[in-house]
Amino acid sequence: MQPQLSRKDSPLQGKTRLAIALSAIAALFAAGCGDSSSDDSDPKAFRVGLEAPLSGEQSVLGKGMLKGAQLAAAKLNAAGGIRGEQVEIVAIDDAADPATGVKAAKSAIADGLDGIVGPYNSGVGIETLPLYVDAGLVPVRLTSDVSTNGLGFTLQPMTYQIAPVASQALTEWLGAKTVAIGYDPTQNYTVSVAKALRASLEEAGVSVTAYEKVQPGKESYADVVEELAAGEPDVIYAAVYFPEGGLIAKEMHEGEIESRCIADYAS
Repeated sequence: MQPQLSRKDSPLQGKTRLAIALSAIAALFAAGCGDSSSDDSDPKAFRVGLEAPLSGEQSVLGKGMLKGAQLAAAKLNAAGGIRGEQVEIVAIDDAADPATGVKAAKSAIADGLDGIVGPYNSGVGIETLPLYVDAGLVPVRLTSDVSTNGLGFTLQPMTYQIAPVASQALTEWLGAKTVAIGYDPTQNYTVSVAKALRASLEEAGVSVTAYEKVQPGKESYADVVEELAAGEPDVIYAAVYFPEGGLIAKEMHEGEIESRCIADYAS
């Protein structure tokens, strides 16, 4: 699966990926693409926003992203920073929620940014990425949904790249003839990838025995697992983020479900 690079006028993530993203921003700045609102008389810092779910259900993921960005910045700073300026990571908490993200993004932009990495969730990115672009920034985004194409650069594969590979793996690698799909209905990416996967599987002659919504934030998904397993599918595919994906896998294991458990890229 080849990573897709895109710009605003063509389409645009892990500690290693954050380091790559910061390096990309450094290269953009060196080429004159940075835009800082700091006064020239002030001590300069190269301010890179890191938009991520730093609170809420996905906070473990977001905090890992922030730590990765801080480690990458520390490495850059030890080598002299960017054009002599120290890199400062500006934490932007979107809580995986568009409204929260917009408020946080606007505040960070007003305070001054030279670069932006994120967001992680496509549903948030639809709202926040245009704000960064309008502010003259070039986002290095972590989103995979097609709705965010054309808004900065990405190091992630897109939905239209993920679904065909997942379908091929299920049919050719696992030899699945029946598949049950559970998906998070609250996020653009999981909705679109589940829909695309279902269509691809049915086109390949695979029977989709169940297509169930998995509402995030619950303490147990035993009822959803029961519904997904009712048709005794060869595979249960969980197009959800990792808090739900981990619970589904755990409950399938503890319940001795014979179907194979495959977690989507989002998990």
